[in-house]
Amino acid sequence: MNEQTKPTGSTRAAVVLAGALFIAASVTSCGGCGKKAPTGFVPDDATAVALVPSVKGAVVRLQQLLKRVQGGVLSSAILAAPRTLIERELGIDPTSPKSIREKGIDPERGLAIASVGSSVVLVCGVADEAKLRKHLEWLANRVLRGAAKMKTKGNITLVHSEGVDRPRAGFAFAKKHLVLVVARPDPTADMPSSQPASGSDSDKKKAAADPKGQGQGGGVAELLARLLTLDKTIESNPRFVAARKTLGKYQLMLYVDGVAARRVVEERNKRMMARASDWMKKYIRERQKLSKAAFGYFGGFALAVRMRPDELALRSYYKVPEQRSKQIAALLKGRGDSPPFGKYIGADALVVGRGAIDFKRLLDQALELLPTFAKRRIYRKMERLERENNFSLEKDVLSLLGNRYAGALYPPRGGLSSPPRTPVAIANAAPVALMAQVEDAKKAAALLARLERAMVMRGAAVRTRSAGERKIYTLELGGEPLVSWAQARKVIVVATGKRLDATLKLIDKGGSNILDHMPTTRSKSLMKSDNAFVISADVSKISDMLRNLDLPAVEKIALAPFFAAVAKIKSVTIAAEHKGGGVLGELSILFAGK
Repeated sequence: MNEQTKPTGSTRAAVVLAGALFIAASVTSCGGCGKKAPTGFVPDDATAVALVPSVKGAVVRLQQLLKRVQGGVLSSAILAAPRTLIERELGIDPTSPKSIREKGIDPERGLAIASVGSSVVLVCGVADEAKLRKHLEWLANRVLRGAAKMKTKGNITLVHSEGVDRPRAGFAFAKKHLVLVVARPDPTADMPSSQPASGSDSDKKKAAADPKGQGQGGGVAELLARLLTLDKTIESNPRFVAARKTLGKYQLMLYVDGVAARRVVEERNKRMMARASDWMKKYIRERQKLSKAAFGYFGGFALAVRMRPDELALRSYYKVPEQRSKQIAALLKGRGDSPPFGKYIGADALVVGRGAIDFKRLLDQALELLPTFAKRRIYRKMERLERENNFSLEKDVLSLLGNRYAGALYPPRGGLSSPPRTPVAIANAAPVALMAQVEDAKKAAALLARLERAMVMRGAAVRTRSAGERKIYTLELGGEPLVSWAQARKVIVVATGKRLDATLKLIDKGGSNILDHMPTTRSKSLMKSDNAFVISADVSKISDMLRNLDLPAVEKIALAPFFAAVAKIKSVTIAAEHKGGGVLGELSILFAGK
């Protein structure tokens, strides 16, 4: 290979890591064959770990999903580039189990990549130790441009750059696994110092801060020896176990431990302080304050990927410290009994959503974070609003709300032949119904009456009509309804165009609703829950509607690939809920056809 085409060290590191993950998605682990799993060589204090415990056919499934989107063309384009890059840099075809086995890697086992201290650890199954050792020697010489030197002591092999004592990497074979450690360079090693570069004080200071050279590639042998004789693995970390249980089944998992991450950052800051000049220390102290504040909201993160022939699903779990968790739980919780919003939304809705948030509490917490001058401005505006309109946002509105909300986007009546141009046309082309829970129906009705009077006094064309004891208000534009609102049971409803009457009918008398048309059992359950946040879009209906638009020929040609790709998607659902002291997030994409 031409030397000029070889990537730099940082690029190679990214390629190797991406390659390892890509290979992990291409091979099959054997979770039930009785062999030791890769996690047996990952310590419980790892900062982060990526796991592929059982991924048979993962690449095939990915290709199937991509083919559904674009008939195989997009699939080939997306997979070709990384495959070529990885094959060139690692010498392995990541989509071929045969190629993987030829290099000595066992394609019937899983893979783990972990960040431990200042090093990266990779664990994979071994099919042929001699072949894999030979391939590692080739890879080391490629990365170090032919200057790699191997030193073996016992079952540990260390990789040095020629003329450099500290090892760049090391590996060992144990229990049919390869355990590879790659040292990361210390970003603080070249920090400016107030001491002369040739003076011994500076060298002593650095040596005292990092006696084993952990941050500059040292400690590789020590870490390898430790990994081969672990008493506690990542499987014994209760935070990891809880996160994995929360995420459920997966084919690829990424986990970041908040406690370990905080420890690594604090140790790095200490090394920086020990090496820094006096004028740099004040900036490091500011960095320490920011780190402390950030970790006050961060207790860990986990992400899981699950692929099926007709679905791509991602689940994330953001863990927060206990005190912050209580604040989030209170923030994302409604008051009283939740209205059955799912029954109030018609079955023909294109996009539906519901959620819970305490806006009063959110406002209070936001004000706490603002500087004094900014809070002063906001208080002045709030006082002016109360004085001029005899109306208090906090007392008259926020205190009345039950903190639960829902909404839906509906298709236009009679279809949509051309893009809307006027406000009224837009309101009828994309009818929206929004609902907010209230705790006191009588106070809500009185609030709407006050709102109508205030709008009329300001010159707005608001028409009022009665339906029994209910008052319905409509803001008109050119004699046509633009926005309407009313109170029904313990819900305030606001709708655009002519959608209000249909929504009120559902609330009063019931009828065909969205609950029986949610794309998955999980999304239906979330739509019926008290405090979960969920948005679900029927993409197939939306794409059908957009395709029927009467667009200029040039625009139709330009948008044809987009419409063709979107037509392969059936639905998209995004959800989040407070669970187990953190926030569980979900993204589910269902694909249409076969």
